[in-house]
Amino acid sequence: MAKHDIFNEIVVSQQQIVSSVKDIAWKVKKTYANSEKVLAVVMLMGAKWFADDLFRQIDDDEKFQVCYIRANSYQGGTESTGRVTISPDIKENLTGKEILIIDDIYDSGLTLKTVTELFKEKGPADVKTCVFLEKQIEHKEQINVDFVGLNVPDEFIVGYGLDYKQMYRELPFIASIKKDVIHSGELPCLEDVI
Repeated sequence: MAKHDIFNEIVVSQQQIVSSVKDIAWKVKKTYANSEKVLAVVMLMGAKWFADDLFRQIDDDEKFQVCYIRANSYQGGTESTGRVTISPDIKENLTGKEILIIDDIYDSGLTLKTVTELFKEKGPADVKTCVFLEKQIEHKEQINVDFVGLNVPDEFIVGYGLDYKQMYRELPFIASIKKDVIHSGELPCLEDVI
């Protein structure tokens, strides 16, 4: 299989990623300019790439306390299973705290809504959401996302943290995978596609 043969197209270039992260970082920094402390909840594994770059741009380790949780509704497939698993449970007292939930993509909305509701139940002063990508579909769960980087088409995409069966997260761009490649199960190694 030749390089890039598994992709329909590059949906978001590396340059677009850098530019969008800078834009979101500026908006987040401005929003929390008068805040003392913010708990940033990063959803692993997909949002880690975005969150790492975001906080490098924000450059304020004193204000943002970062914690990581696993929240997943895909369970290794290409569509949401409709059931969200979350771990670990946050045992910290969040009463009166400001919380920023960071995810890679607003797709079905199920994961983001479940996690947001979980944190709202813990009595914070405020819960905001930040996603790098929003898929242009009718979301199963409608959520008012506070910070959105880029809109992407209704295709299965990988790269910059997004994966298919734990592959292609490390791509420096975001691309859509051809459906026949997914169905064939013949997925080349990362070094064979970049």
